[in-house]
Amino acid sequence: MRSRGKTPLKPKLPALGVLLAAMPAAAMDLETVEFSDSDGGYVLTMSARLDASVDRVFAILTDYGRLAELHDTILESRVIAEPAAGTTDVYTRIRGCVMLFCRELQRTERVRTLAPEFVEAVILPETGDFDAGVVRWDLRGLPGGRTHVDYVAEVQPRFWVPPVVGKRLLSKAMRKTTGELFVAVEARAREVR
Repeated sequence: MRSRGKTPLKPKLPALGVLLAAMPAAAMDLETVEFSDSDGGYVLTMSARLDASVDRVFAILTDYGRLAELHDTILESRVIAEPAAGTTDVYTRIRGCVMLFCRELQRTERVRTLAPEFVEAVILPETGDFDAGVVRWDLRGLPGGRTHVDYVAEVQPRFWVPPVVGKRLLSKAMRKTTGELFVAVEARAREVR
């Protein structure tokens, strides 16, 4: 017998599923999550459906001066330059934590956009704590004012990550933070309809 008002949760990723279930205002549907590593680099891919329009999701992702409002790991963000139409250099200072070990990291990314469907941020390696990296958001409007998101983050940190334990902890931290970021983008996009 099922108790009234409770629905069993069967997440594809247990820890992230529990996190998302604890945020009742969100209607995000997480579809896939994968993490891999090779040659000192790490790749996280996620697909989800957000309960917000593609135009609003794009607007939130490209509001560079307010990125710190989306997640507490983003300490600062600001536009440095706009070298070409649809291209912006954005500085961010983030706090990365794996278990009890935290570190402030800096990066400048060259962000290319194609409204309202594409955002790509390429780390400029001479500007911070990463040798290389790219983050891509592919957005597609869905019926009912929803948005499908395909997200890929590839990073190669300049700092040492312990091989086995470090990879597992980094994977967990990246999945959790990115899942929370998706929820925050959706919530912000839903504020103004």
